[in-house]
Amino acid sequence: MLSLKKLVFIKINKYMSYPDIKHELLGYLRYDSEFDWYESQVIFYETQLPISLSIDDNDKVESALDRAICIVPELKHYAKSAKEYAVEQLLKLKNETWLDEGDKITSEEFKSRIILEGLVFLPEGKVEFYYNDGNLFLGHCIILKMDNNNYFVDASIHG
Repeated sequence: MLSLKKLVFIKINKYMSYPDIKHELLGYLRYDSEFDWYESQVIFYETQLPISLSIDDNDKVESALDRAICIVPELKHYAKSAKEYAVEQLLKLKNETWLDEGDKITSEEFKSRIILEGLVFLPEGKVEFYYNDGNLFLGHCIILKMDNNNYFVDASIHG
């Protein structure tokens, strides 16, 4: 039977096996053992945008890394599509249920208020876009999910 001390040591050793990655496009990726993913930042409209790349079941990051390499150069396009999808999926909910600020809002106002705050690249090719809600939903996070074929398939609010 393994002691708790030995289990902690095994877990620490596992996390030590993930080296930092330096990538020309994605920057310096550092492993975060708390979330079991790599983290970095990319430039998006002259600001630093956090990105995370999840580790797969085989303790590999390559599939998420490959996906990030494909998406990041086209991020402005995908972010625009994400906002349009958010409007399609969430504007009606906002205008029918979340009227704490008064009048209904337009699709253009909705898009102008939400701000991309981070991306998570998952091993199976999915990408999660995390948006600040611009107080449309009382400070809840908007998460937009894109499948491995570059189609947005889910929009939800969290928090």
